[in-house]
Amino acid sequence: MPSDIILGYIQPSDIDSSEYIRFLESYHGRGTFSTWRKLMLWYWQLGDGYRVLTAKRGNDYIGQACAYRVKALILGEEQEMWWGVDNFVTKTMRGQGIGKMLQGQLHRDLPNFSSAWYAPANNTIKRQCGAHGIMAFSFGYYPVSCHFSILAELMLKRFFSMKITLPRIRMPWLYSRINKPCSKSLKGFTLSETDLAELPTMAGFIEECLKEKDFHVVRSEQHLRWKYVNSPRTRCRVVKVQNEGMTVGLIVFSEVLKQKVVHAKARVIKIYDMVSTSASGLSYRHLLYLLSEHLRKHGEHIDGFKSLQDVRWHPALLYPKERQLLSTLDASHPLSGYITYIDQDMEG
Repeated sequence: MPSDIILGYIQPSDIDSSEYIRFLESYHGRGTFSTWRKLMLWYWQLGDGYRVLTAKRGNDYIGQACAYRVKALILGEEQEMWWGVDNFVTKTMRGQGIGKMLQGQLHRDLPNFSSAWYAPANNTIKRQCGAHGIMAFSFGYYPVSCHFSILAELMLKRFFSMKITLPRIRMPWLYSRINKPCSKSLKGFTLSETDLAELPTMAGFIEECLKEKDFHVVRSEQHLRWKYVNSPRTRCRVVKVQNEGMTVGLIVFSEVLKQKVVHAKARVIKIYDMVSTSASGLSYRHLLYLLSEHLRKHGEHIDGFKSLQDVRWHPALLYPKERQLLSTLDASHPLSGYITYIDQDMEG
């Protein structure tokens, strides 16, 4: 590793320097600074709960690794936890161990430093820095109108050309029929959309639904307001599930996004939060089915949902299967918990 590299944490006032602007735009592209500045200042609403660790050679920034703090309920105990975000090294300095230096410093400085989304190389680095798998999860695609043409396209891309694109064959009636629970199990449940500004007031309800989980990031009123309402990039909708006038479930989801399912583009909705009371008897499959029917009745057409929850949906595409949540948390055995696209920085 280069001996002339200096690591250090920066403050909000440092990001407006010409050196930092040049560094950020060298990675993200010219003219992107204002967008990323707005995102960083949003993170800095957490005060000391957001850290930006940079690597410099002389007066030039060459890499950074960031993290933000949350509260997590782990086996019934509330603990401080840090998520790793926005890690990158300039192209000219890659392959020299800068990323490992940055990650190693965060692993040493921050308690329960964790990451849920990472490239294969970062997986190796984080494990070398002392992180280990504490919980398995999968990125899931759950079709509500299109699966077979996407699957066929993925197979052709794998063996022939990444430029192949197939026409989408959409059969919403098929997936509705396959995944429809027995009519009695959903009798009396209704869905209604509510304003996003109301979501923080439902913090207590969400926590009640999640209290039996081994692991989850605490959805406090403050956290929900920061993560959802104040976010400069997350656009989402909120649906309440009710039975006899009582709220028994809640689904927070994205607008329709044109995103890749592995390597095939699709019209998807990301599930950000999806919870229900134990007394309701609603599973993730029930909630996803209710939401798909709600959208279909309102003329909103998508190919499928993307979720980190393990939904008993048929068919489903899980990729990659059982990725590990890596952490320095001292867990004596693997946890069975709740992690979603809104955790860390996967909501985009």
